[in-house]
Amino acid sequence: MSTRKTDYHPASTCFRCGKYLRPGGLKYRVDITITSAFNGVIDEHYEEGEMEKLAEEIKRMDPEELEKEVYQELIITLCKDCREGLIDYLSEAEELH
Repeated sequence: MSTRKTDYHPASTCFRCGKYLRPGGLKYRVDITITSAFNGVIDEHYEEGEMEKLAEEIKRMDPEELEKEVYQELIITLCKDCREGLIDYLSEAEELH
């Protein structure tokens, strides 16, 4: 299960595969921080009224959902096999970029 850092307690099951993780057994905590990435460019080609429309849409959004669009912190617990799978996946993805 994912949670915020301040609420973390090691899970008794693997987030990915659901395998039971016995107390005192091997498990891995994965901290994930997701933030929006601003590249320094503001698109100046908005059609007339588009910025105002966007501002109004933002005002109507749930504050928690809006925050998740900008910043989100998750923690998951993985078993050894799923940890290795995650490392392999991230390593392969990194090679592609």
